[in-house]
Amino acid sequence: MANKKDQHLRLFKQRTRPLGPDHDLTDFESAMRLTMGSSRNEDIAVFEAIHGEAPELEGKNSANPLPLLIPACYMLEHMDQADLAGRNRTAVSAALERGVVTPDLGGSSTTTQMTDAIIASL
Repeated sequence: MANKKDQHLRLFKQRTRPLGPDHDLTDFESAMRLTMGSSRNEDIAVFEAIHGEAPELEGKNSANPLPLLIPACYMLEHMDQADLAGRNRTAVSAALERGVVTPDLGGSSTTTQMTDAIIASL
C-alpha cells in the first residue's frame, strides 16, 4: 500500500507548478491541499478535505477534486476497505499520469473532466 501512496505523491510533485505572484501560498502550502485530512484517537476518527475557501473558483468548474478523494481513501483504509482505497488511488494515479488535471496542478482540465477520468479508471 505504501508504494501506491509514494507513487501518488511522486505524480503530484511532477504535476505541481510554482504559484504565480498573485497567490499568497508557497509551493509547500499548496501541496498541503492533497495531504491527509484526518484526526484519530482510540474512539473516533474524522476525515475531511484539506483546503481553504476558494470563492474565486465558484461556478468555474476548476476546483481540484483530490482534496476530497484522498482523505476518502484514508477513511476507507480505516474502515478495513483497503482494496477499495487502493482502487481509488490507482484511478487517481491514472488521471495524473494522463495529465487530466485541474489548473492548480498545472493542467487545463475542468473539475468534471478530472473527476470523469478518475471514475473511468475505476
